[in-house]
Amino acid sequence: MQELFRNLAGITSAGILFWYAWRIRSGKNEPPNPASWILWWIIDTTVLIVTYLSGKPIGLPLGWSLGAGFVVLMTLKSGSWMWSYKETLSAISTGIAVFIWIWLGPSSGVIAGAAAIFMSGIPIMLDMIRVPVRDTFPVWFFTALAALFTILGSDWTFVGTVVAWETIAYNVAMCFIVRRQR
Repeated sequence: MQELFRNLAGITSAGILFWYAWRIRSGKNEPPNPASWILWWIIDTTVLIVTYLSGKPIGLPLGWSLGAGFVVLMTLKSGSWMWSYKETLSAISTGIAVFIWIWLGPSSGVIAGAAAIFMSGIPIMLDMIRVPVRDTFPVWFFTALAALFTILGSDWTFVGTVVAWETIAYNVAMCFIVRRQR
């Protein structure tokens, strides 16, 4: 049963990002900044690697890494490149997570990766508080669902669940934020 939930976590997390990428490609969503998504792909791949090295279930970060890579491909053609404080925060957070991983090992890297994901998400949350984008609700909802599947398929250790708990907290908050009336 745990393996089923682990697989559902990966399929759900990749599937929602593939859906989002396809909406970008078909013009139903505004193309985001490719620089931001390249950094998200790097963060997700870093979390995937440290999760794998720590021996914890990789479904959620694997799905994110594959999905973010697909979003990058869809934004390269039509997205507007720019570098702002958001990209700087993501790059610094990821760099710190990688440093912690190298210095303290993969388990600490998983925790640092969860912190990097959260820190990189704060500017997005602030943007959505200012101008909620209701069309993004499925991304937040299904990402929280994928994290729940991760917990149900986990070993119930702190390192095995920290990324999933952080993901649920952030994405449930985002669900409420984007559903607000403007």
